[in-house]
Amino acid sequence: MERLEGEIRHYHWGDPSAIPELLGRHADGRPHAELWFGAHPGGPSRLVDAGTTLDDAVAADPEGILGPDGGDDFPLLAKVLAAGGPLSLQVHPDAVQARAGFEREEAAGIPRDAPERTYRDPHPKPEIVCALTPFSAKCGLRAPDRTAVLLGCLRVEGLGPLVDVLSGPGDPAARLGGAVEWLFALDPEAVADLVDEVTRAAAVVAVSGFEDELAWTGRLAAAYPGDVGVVVALLLNHVVLQPGQALHLGAGNLHSYLEGVAVEVMAPSDNVVRGGLTSKHVDVDELRRLLDTAPMTPDVQSPSGPVHAYRVDSGAFGLTRAVLDGDGHVGVTGPGIALVTEGCAQLRGGEPRRGDRPVDLTRGQAALVRADDDGVTLAGEGVVHWAHGV
Repeated sequence: MERLEGEIRHYHWGDPSAIPELLGRHADGRPHAELWFGAHPGGPSRLVDAGTTLDDAVAADPEGILGPDGGDDFPLLAKVLAAGGPLSLQVHPDAVQARAGFEREEAAGIPRDAPERTYRDPHPKPEIVCALTPFSAKCGLRAPDRTAVLLGCLRVEGLGPLVDVLSGPGDPAARLGGAVEWLFALDPEAVADLVDEVTRAAAVVAVSGFEDELAWTGRLAAAYPGDVGVVVALLLNHVVLQPGQALHLGAGNLHSYLEGVAVEVMAPSDNVVRGGLTSKHVDVDELRRLLDTAPMTPDVQSPSGPVHAYRVDSGAFGLTRAVLDGDGHVGVTGPGIALVTEGCAQLRGGEPRRGDRPVDLTRGQAALVRADDDGVTLAGEGVVHWAHGV
């Protein structure tokens, strides 16, 4: 067991104050988008006492940290994500798609750090997000008939063909796929005109049950004027997670995080296929190939008790939220990362090794639990998010 020092990422969409407040620091005016805890080479955490980075520590002792069957790579990346504005409209590949895309771009000779590169590694990127504050997101394609009602109420002439596709005959997934294809096939001038018309209509039309969707249309258009993602976002479910609620996103799920603070746990991959709402590389053709067009209702998971293990369908990692009340303890088995988001906690080992002592954590701090740490328990008064391998 050892405390980890996280790595802060200053992306433009980040909130300037949430992460500094979590860490007990003064805001410096920069956007603080993410606080990383893991061994990702783009920002590995530092083991505070050992003075080395987690990726180097894993390389030096993979069996001790990951276990005899744990391979050579730390299995997850845990983050505090603080969105002050919308993230890109994106999907992630599954394992087969990631491997094929990576090998295709390797064969094409595209440098792995090139801005136009889509697949930077051969791995999938499942993720789960667990809200610390009210957290807004777009997630998965809504049933086409409901979206046809919403778009029809806007009375925008340019949306007529889209409404026809959505409300027409045939399989709902095919209709949604056709709607996405129609939008991405528009030329840039037509997109800009359509976004302007839709934005103006959304500002004055009231549609019961779609208040958040309409309000966010204007906000997205202000952040990314003329971007087709503003209209594509109207095809997606709008979700507002309350603290403690979580959302798991598998391969092919079109989504965009909008606003709020959350703990995010993901496989440590960089494979993001973007379709809009971004200044980064957009790969519409690949997004269309990966997109899951089946209509879905977001599966919002709510904690059922003080210790709750969220469901992660991919099986790549696990996430448990523990509310500690000062009495008792919660046992954990590594490899994993314990992140305190409220109050304080202490990690205690049953059979100390390597001179281990209990690790005390306060809000915003995290610690590594190794696979060879025996009998580790969490105790204290606060909330701990325990991200771990499976």
